[in-house]
Amino acid sequence: MSKDAQSERLLARMLEWWKGVPQFKHRHAVDSVYLARGYLEWQGTPDEEAAFWLAVSHCVWWWLDERSEHSAAEAGPLDWAALVAEVEGSEGGRAPATPATNDTQVLRRVIVGMAGQARAEVDFNWWRTTISKTIQAFQKTEVLVQSETSFVEYLDLALWNSSIRNLLASTSLLCDLTLATRRSDPPVLALESALCLDARLENDLRSVDNERRLGTQANAVLLMERVMSPPAALAFIQEQHAGCRRLLKASQDALGPGDPLVRLITAMFKTHHQWYETRPSRYQASPPPQ
Repeated sequence: MSKDAQSERLLARMLEWWKGVPQFKHRHAVDSVYLARGYLEWQGTPDEEAAFWLAVSHCVWWWLDERSEHSAAEAGPLDWAALVAEVEGSEGGRAPATPATNDTQVLRRVIVGMAGQARAEVDFNWWRTTISKTIQAFQKTEVLVQSETSFVEYLDLALWNSSIRNLLASTSLLCDLTLATRRSDPPVLALESALCLDARLENDLRSVDNERRLGTQANAVLLMERVMSPPAALAFIQEQHAGCRRLLKASQDALGPGDPLVRLITAMFKTHHQWYETRPSRYQASPPPQ
């Protein structure tokens, strides 16, 4: 992970911002700073305030993943409905009237911070929509894959549960990329959708062995193993992932290499690849739960 002066300052700010939050881990801040800095490489030397709030946006998902999968007794169960209500009640960046729990207090601080960074209300409103829908998708994922979920239903959910839509909206809000309005352009919407699916399938391909050992079914490869052999399921998802890459390239080509969104997504690809290579332990098979 990068050790330059800006990353060190950002990490110190992140650790202070998240201090005392139940189930926050030091590695969440380290990974979030690394990813945020990588996303913003297309800018040259990124604005430090933008990098900080993008790191916070990344960290929300690491933290919620930790809370949902390994809920600590002292923190209590994660109340998904309360989180959604917190986001949807925060119109205009104002905190809702309802009392905050420990978890919703974290989200309230994120919302207030992002509202303060937004240059246009439409960007904040789209960002708020993406965080609400991604939280709901996190909640639904485990439930759906335990039932007779079809591959199409899984892909529909994957448009949100990779968190990429929210991270794109966060980067757009912080860097004035006007994604909220540009989404009416078909190539931009196609680019966004292909990127979400690509991220979901890449994660599933890299984590399949670990998730098989853990006994989860929230993985496209494991889902397809219900109807075909493991080697065939793996090959099928690899083929779908390659298809996502082709769709993504077609959308990038339609927009052109100078488009800020194309430059951002190129930086995202590079950063994701480097992150996967430096964090292999997260995707290696873990011992089964006791």
